[in-house]
Amino acid sequence: KQWYQRRVRATQEGYLFEREAILTNLLKQKKKIAKAEKAYSKHLKEKSGKSTDGHDEFVRQQGPSSAIKPKGTEVVDKSKELNNFWVPNLQGHAVEESIKRPDTKTYCPITAKQLKLKDLISVKFTPMPQDVQGTSTICQEVRYMCAVTHDALSNGSTCVVLRPSGNVITLDCYEKLVKGDMVEPLTGVKLKEKDVIILKRGSTGYAGAKNTGEDLVAKKKGAVLMAN
Repeated sequence: KQWYQRRVRATQEGYLFEREAILTNLLKQKKKIAKAEKAYSKHLKEKSGKSTDGHDEFVRQQGPSSAIKPKGTEVVDKSKELNNFWVPNLQGHAVEESIKRPDTKTYCPITAKQLKLKDLISVKFTPMPQDVQGTSTICQEVRYMCAVTHDALSNGSTCVVLRPSGNVITLDCYEKLVKGDMVEPLTGVKLKEKDVIILKRGSTGYAGAKNTGEDLVAKKKGAVLMAN
């Protein structure tokens, strides 16, 4: 029954993640950053210790190819237009790729805002009492309830998580019972504004779903067919 509660984490913006999933994502970002830092360090080392090649220096000193100019004939220098491997002056040169300093921050996969492991908040959902002894929580129609009022929680419920304890209560409960004195009813801990996080709800199949935290607006206009 407590398995799900131990594995839920929330961000400051109110997005819920399964613990293993968000840790795996952050670890993957860390590995990518370490690889980029290694490549950047190697690039700087090669750039600082790079010496001028003798052949390139010879070509640079020679300048554009010269030619004998016959009488009445104008020779056009095409050294900048042609690309011939066999003529030193006409060889193409690869452009050195510049590597930028890698970003060492990790980000939330949903909001793309900076997210650190210490910023994740442990969330505790209060399970509904079981109708039948031994029935798994996942098999129940209503699984969780408000930690204070014991109101049933559903996808239509706007909930908040209290950071110090991780308890989840309804927004209505917070505004009526907690917001006045800013003291958590279950623990007596004094709360601050930053300790109260409104959880984002999952969207439905309707674009007009309210209180999901996402305002869906059509940006592409097109023809609309009307049926009689």
